[in-house]
Amino acid sequence: MEQSILQQITHTLGGYEVKELTWLVRDNVIRGRVKCPILGRENFHEGFVVVTWRKNGTLVPKWGTDREDLAIKVR
Repeated sequence: MEQSILQQITHTLGGYEVKELTWLVRDNVIRGRVKCPILGRENFHEGFVVVTWRKNGTLVPKWGTDREDLAIKVR
């Protein structure tokens, strides 16, 4: 996956800000930070938490399958 594709992604499907997206080749996943109102705390890393997505933009099972608002659109 190209880094330029990941740089174009700025928000999740739920509208939450994302940053620092990187493609981890060995694990075949995307890792990045998302400003999550549920898991994040404003006084700790400005509300951003580390999240891992599959290649298609869905969350890995660790983060739960019911959090469709944290999915990203990867073309």
